[in-house]
Amino acid sequence: MQSTRVELVRLTKDHLSGYFSLRSDWEIEKWHRPRPCASLQEAEEEMLGELSDVGRDTYAILLRHDLDPNGMDGWHCTKANDGSSVLVPGGFVGYIGVYGLLGHVAEVCYNIHRSAWGLGIATEALLAFTELFWMIYPDHNRLLGRCDVENPASGRVLEKAGFEYYDFLYADEFQPWMIPQARDSLRFVLVRPGYTLD
Repeated sequence: MQSTRVELVRLTKDHLSGYFSLRSDWEIEKWHRPRPCASLQEAEEEMLGELSDVGRDTYAILLRHDLDPNGMDGWHCTKANDGSSVLVPGGFVGYIGVYGLLGHVAEVCYNIHRSAWGLGIATEALLAFTELFWMIYPDHNRLLGRCDVENPASGRVLEKAGFEYYDFLYADEFQPWMIPQARDSLRFVLVRPGYTLD
């Protein structure tokens, strides 16, 4: 699946270095997991666990290979943990997917490299992913998304991609490094085109 700037391909072990770059970044991981990955081996173990989960479906978010590098010169660009730039044609800028596929309503999740924050990459990837999701999973008519109440940027991404506020979840996550440790979430819903919740 391609959009103007990104392409989505199934996440595989070939993406491990990019995956580790995200999973080892505390600023990204603090919203999602108890701690960042401390090693490439740990990231590989977690990735393989996620990829073997039949209730999950995850895609790498790559910048399109045919982008003009000269047109990307004005993009804010920080370096990945290994010192390389991710904002290059074909660069791994994140991953996106769903979990809970074996239930009635799947939930979307995504992580974007810090150097791609503020560029609209997350929204563009989410729009492309939801289009792909409706095609691949015709038995699903709703898709949920949620974010920590103190992470409004993620909520804005969901809203820009057409998700609507659904409800407030009290203490649905526990993050031992945050205050308070019991975290509240905002939940959003996207309905399949032509389908209503009524």
